[in-house]
Amino acid sequence: MDNPFERTVDQVLIGRTEWVERMAKWLRGGREQKLRRELGRVSWREIVEAIDRLKGEQWKDYADRYGDWGRELAMYLGRRWGRMRLREIGAAVGGTDYAAVSAAVVRFGRRLQHDRFLQKELAKVARTLNVDC
Repeated sequence: MDNPFERTVDQVLIGRTEWVERMAKWLRGGREQKLRRELGRVSWREIVEAIDRLKGEQWKDYADRYGDWGRELAMYLGRRWGRMRLREIGAAVGGTDYAAVSAAVVRFGRRLQHDRFLQKELAKVARTLNVDC
């Protein structure tokens, strides 16, 4: 008999991989519960790789390009889906101050409400990462 504790996720979920994945998807998106928060996280690396595939270029090529939406999308998703702190996002994008990250995330969220192109790009990244918009 195999050890069920080898299949634990955050010391809480034990079961077959399919069940754990189904539960993780169901629990995704909550704010108040640690399990929901942790299972709903998407790593910075996953976010950047998804945007790289979408744009067809590497992070280093567009991250510092003036007017490019890729960096702002990454910061927005880092905050929303990655549950990252503003300082963590700032460090990930190259040492940006947390206040500037906060302003960029808010600004991008407002822009996203009206920009159909960005809404479609966000939906593509969501499908790639298997998360809800």
